[in-house]
Amino acid sequence: MTRFFYLSTVLLSVGSFVCGFDARKMMEENLKILNLARDSPASERKLDVSEFYLNFLCDAQFSELNISEVCALQMEAVCNNTEVVTLMADAWSKYPYAGMLTASRGDYGAFDQCLSINYEPVEGPRILGKQCTFGLAIPVDLTFNQFYSLSYCVPDGCSARDLLRLVNSGFLPEDSVSQLINEQICSTSETFGAWDASSIAVATLFCLVLLLVILCTFYEVFLHQRKTKNSSPLLTAFSVFNNGRKLTGTTQQTANSDQILSFHGIKVISMMWIIAGHAAGAFTFLPVTNRREVEEFESERYAQYLTTAHLAVDTFFFISGFLLAYQYFKGLANKPILVQIMAIPQMIVHRYLRITPVVLMFFLYSVYLSKHVGNGPIFPLVYDTFNNPCKKHWWAVFLYIQNYYNRDEICWVHLWYLSADWQLFLAAPLVLIPMAWLLKRGFKLVFTAMAILNVFFVLLAIFVKLVFPNFDPEHLEYDAHSKLVTYFMGAMFGICLRCHLNKPYVFRRGCNLIMWAISLSMLFAATLVLHEVNINHIESHTVKSITDVLIKPFWAFGLAFVIYACTSGYGGIVNWLLTAGWMQVLSKLTFCMYITHMPVIFLWISIRRTRDHFTDFTLFFYWCGHLISTIIISVIWTLMFESPLITIERVLLGGGKKPKSSPKEDIPKGKIVILHQKPIENGYI
Repeated sequence: MTRFFYLSTVLLSVGSFVCGFDARKMMEENLKILNLARDSPASERKLDVSEFYLNFLCDAQFSELNISEVCALQMEAVCNNTEVVTLMADAWSKYPYAGMLTASRGDYGAFDQCLSINYEPVEGPRILGKQCTFGLAIPVDLTFNQFYSLSYCVPDGCSARDLLRLVNSGFLPEDSVSQLINEQICSTSETFGAWDASSIAVATLFCLVLLLVILCTFYEVFLHQRKTKNSSPLLTAFSVFNNGRKLTGTTQQTANSDQILSFHGIKVISMMWIIAGHAAGAFTFLPVTNRREVEEFESERYAQYLTTAHLAVDTFFFISGFLLAYQYFKGLANKPILVQIMAIPQMIVHRYLRITPVVLMFFLYSVYLSKHVGNGPIFPLVYDTFNNPCKKHWWAVFLYIQNYYNRDEICWVHLWYLSADWQLFLAAPLVLIPMAWLLKRGFKLVFTAMAILNVFFVLLAIFVKLVFPNFDPEHLEYDAHSKLVTYFMGAMFGICLRCHLNKPYVFRRGCNLIMWAISLSMLFAATLVLHEVNINHIESHTVKSITDVLIKPFWAFGLAFVIYACTSGYGGIVNWLLTAGWMQVLSKLTFCMYITHMPVIFLWISIRRTRDHFTDFTLFFYWCGHLISTIIISVIWTLMFESPLITIERVLLGGGKKPKSSPKEDIPKGKIVILHQKPIENGYI
């Protein structure tokens, strides 16, 4: 009868639905057993967790349960060893558990305790503890749509079907309860740490790059001590000192400079915003003690600073389009149309080599090495979720077509940005070359054409969303066509600023304050409207679609004035902050920060063992940890992979020479002049 008490916590609620027997009477019988136990002497009421196994699993004739031979032998050995029984039983999730009404319906059990079991009986196979996270489901309601997901610990030779037969023993029809026990996320001590040939090869590659970094660094130190100049930049391309100087170098805004230093701060703030949004979203994956607060948080109006974080990605699209047009109209736009067309292949090769080495090393790390950097109850699940699409669609990653080809199975979902940005970059010459031709006939004609084109992109995005609602039903906007307006509004303002760089509009103090108030209000209103429409239960696909599209021009206009004001000397304290030296340094890391921040966050998720408690301070605390960890890793990634490959690419493609300075010329009033000065570096994320 004692065994039926344990079974009742798992199967009685199911049996009353499936088989129709009176579970209440059975529970009453079990309660009588408990009352008798309370009346017994204290010495006989001593609780031992081993009793769980002894009464729940070990009270059976294993040879009669039709379980596997290995499982039967291991269970026999376990049940005859008090120490192993105690560890294995204690590692199980307990039901009921404290806070069931408010906590997440999931429990990890004692993961490390289960995996520590390594028992070699006198006879029979070695026994390892196998922890199956969320492998035991207890239905909450009649529909079976909601479960309490518990974890169990069994010998490694026992499958989910074996466990089902152990706990059921014909008590209920097997087909009816088979869905309650699974082995989808099971681990033993041997699950983690085994190196295959691919992992060893990739680790060797990383070690070779590290060796190259060390050798180039020592070579530069040798040259410095000998006070000799380097004969070739290739010999110091991987030097930490060489690349470190580039990373920590800062620039002062001067009257003759065409660099837009405010972009540095905008990129850093946007990257911090993205990390904060993804860190907050991580709580939807974690068991917490206050599940309701997590569910209610995103509906709170003040939470819009996190729920609208994807607007930061639109900022990067705006910057990307802005800088591409700004640099294109610096010199190439003055050349004949045929020369511009012939320059496109080199632009494409340069851009591909600029971003792909960093992505390649990230891909190799995530697929072959990330599985060796930690362990945890849901570590295998997280690893498979993010890396199986990488193995399946690896070629789509490097062709940058994931956002269309395998949009439902994206290799590391944040990489959709690279695909969309690459596609917009390929489409940009179709716009920039005609605009360069129109520029010879007057700037107003170019501005009018770009404005009309952006209106068309707005209407196109709305049309696609309304006519093809099933393409993006969740409004994730991983596609490139949804970002056309943001990208080319950036390009339009880039052309405007380039053509009027030395003719800034003079604002009066009052007008400047009004323009700042309008632009900041537009940015704030965009976040507020997006939060209210997409988060607070507005189910209309039409309303959401129109809102998603129309917000982008408002966001772009707000950004455009901030950039123009800072560039023209009307930025004040905002410009001081955005152009600060530390902003410039972090800005050079933002590309690698974007690539590596998701693995940092999900490593933190996958190695957790216990429930967390959700608060605003917890969010801030974890954001600080994710940000600092991401910065450290991105520094390593930049010094080892990004900066060296930029140097090599410049040398191989003949772009390593600095352009000659153009003599200053008097600019006739009203004449459009394309300045030829030092190009803007780090224009990407």
